[in-house]
Amino acid sequence: RRSLVLCVLLFGLIGALVSTFPSFYAYFLVNERAFAPAQVSTTFGLALLMGVPALPLSGWLLDRWGRRVVGVIGPLLGAAGVLIAFNVGGSPAAITLAGMFGVFIGTSILPVQFVYIPELFPTAIRALAAGWISNGAGRLLVIAAPAATGALAAGLGSVGLAASAMALCGVGAAVLVYA
Repeated sequence: RRSLVLCVLLFGLIGALVSTFPSFYAYFLVNERAFAPAQVSTTFGLALLMGVPALPLSGWLLDRWGRRVVGVIGPLLGAAGVLIAFNVGGSPAAITLAGMFGVFIGTSILPVQFVYIPELFPTAIRALAAGWISNGAGRLLVIAAPAATGALAAGLGSVGLAASAMALCGVGAAVLVYA
């Protein structure tokens, strides 16, 4: 039971962190960084392109460094990626690079949650537990994250600040790996 609850929280926190970027980055670029639509599409496209090599790299790091190390470092770097992407100022090039870093790190932590889940349950209930976590209770946190970020943005007056607050989800996920 404890493993199930921890996995639900881990999935939800990582999912909430990762869902913040695509849910709010384009809005942030237009409304808080005054990007034109063409700049937004280029910046967002380049940022998403960085996610392509992130998944195989994550798998390689999991095999090389181990699950626990990557399970802690990944969410912390994901939090850093969100903070950088939503707080860097200056030139459009710097903002684009920050977005690329945010997506690369955010995408690379996704496999962590799928590696932990099957290993924590007996074979007889492994698939049921994984399905319940990723498509049941854990998904509720992922679904609630954009609403929470939006409400926080309304209260703070800034999507960038609200998204930055969601970086705490990465810190929480890193702590749960050692729980």
